[in-house]
Amino acid sequence: MTALRSSNHSTVSLIVPLGVLGLVVILGALAATNIVVAVGVVGFGLILALAFVAPAVMLTLIVFTTAIVPFTLQNQLAGSGRGVIVSDVLLLAALIRVAPGMVVSATLDRRQRTVLVPLTAILAMVILQFVRGVASGHDVSAAGVEFRTLMGFATFLVAAPLLADETTWRQVLKGLAVTGLALGLWGLAQWVLDIRFAGEFGVREGINFTSSGRGQLQGGLYAFPVATILGFAALTCGVVRQRRHKVFVATVVVLNALCLLLTYERTFWVATAVAMGFVALRSGRASRARALLWGPAVVVVVLAGMATLAPAALGAAQERLLSLGQYANDSSVRYRLVESEHVLDQIRDRPLLGWGLGAEIVWGRPWHDVPPRAYHYSHNGYLWVAWKLGLPTALLLFGTLAAAIAWRARPSRDALVQSMHHGSQGALLLLVIASVTFPSFNSYGITATMGVLLAFCASPSDPPLRTRTPVVDTGFTAVHR
Repeated sequence: MTALRSSNHSTVSLIVPLGVLGLVVILGALAATNIVVAVGVVGFGLILALAFVAPAVMLTLIVFTTAIVPFTLQNQLAGSGRGVIVSDVLLLAALIRVAPGMVVSATLDRRQRTVLVPLTAILAMVILQFVRGVASGHDVSAAGVEFRTLMGFATFLVAAPLLADETTWRQVLKGLAVTGLALGLWGLAQWVLDIRFAGEFGVREGINFTSSGRGQLQGGLYAFPVATILGFAALTCGVVRQRRHKVFVATVVVLNALCLLLTYERTFWVATAVAMGFVALRSGRASRARALLWGPAVVVVVLAGMATLAPAALGAAQERLLSLGQYANDSSVRYRLVESEHVLDQIRDRPLLGWGLGAEIVWGRPWHDVPPRAYHYSHNGYLWVAWKLGLPTALLLFGTLAAAIAWRARPSRDALVQSMHHGSQGALLLLVIASVTFPSFNSYGITATMGVLLAFCASPSDPPLRTRTPVVDTGFTAVHR
């Protein structure tokens, strides 16, 4: 046995340097012919190494780049038209790490399998619909953007195994907390620096039904309420006891709540309020009491801060809130209704298979003197998924999200575990509500985060207490001591 181990060790000692030498030779040959490709290979190799060495950091980077870094900026850094951006590379490397264990679902928790199986089918359909859309002559760029957006749900495959291990569970939580702080600061930076509206970030001029205010904050629109809800759940669980930790979490909640208010999007305001009530009701009696304390406290701090620093913005927010009863005269409501009718016509024509990614509708708004043109977009996220992927795939996605939101939290000795379960359910609930008028399912900046929220909803009870230290971790499967 000793001789066999010695032989294996000698073999490994020989293979490693030979492999490194071979890699150096290949990279040298690439550098001689195409330096850009060689640099790309080295860069991807380093990112892939990070995925194996620090998987929780990799997951944090995926959420950070999708929720905070504007897509247009990533596209410019990659070179417009190249088709591969930073978040794509990060997600690909993370998926390569978990690929060996994806097929061994027997080692997964029941709830994890309940999400994994339908989600894998959905992602497979996304790939097929991308190929189908391109083959049908749809705009390749539009199909690619939609493919990238829907593949964001694959972060569930990356996050699920990390949330079943003590060390990585805590690391993921810390990463999300830092990302939440960065998100709130990024939102305020857009507002204070008055970054003009450009695609998916900046401040868009004009606020309907208001007489003041200088525009609506757009960058982070979907992520601000999610960070608010997760922080609110952490504050009400009673586990965050140290003053510096409370201050940190409260700062994250206040910053993101303030940014949420500056979006002036009434749908997200209402959905966030519903989600906070959902989290409070799902929690225990003590947590509900803390919710009654922290909820009004956050509102008072946000309103007091705006009244002092930006009274015009606060006045605009009040007018915007009071305009909830004026939907009958809201041109944006008419816009969405007419748009939805065009999408419904497409769904009726091909209810089962959909039209494929990149499909478009052509319509105009004569009441605004806007001539007909092609649109790949729909404000109703539910209709958009059915239009592009077909009703069966759409129902599979919506059913998976509904199941995750409805699950009762398992008994846990760690209140923080339950709070993240309830907070993730609340965050998914608000995104599901918002998708009636804002397309959460086809928004690049939030689908990766939704995959992580799904993983928290399906994570085992007490992962920090019951998981043993792994010797070999291949993602979903692990050999334990």
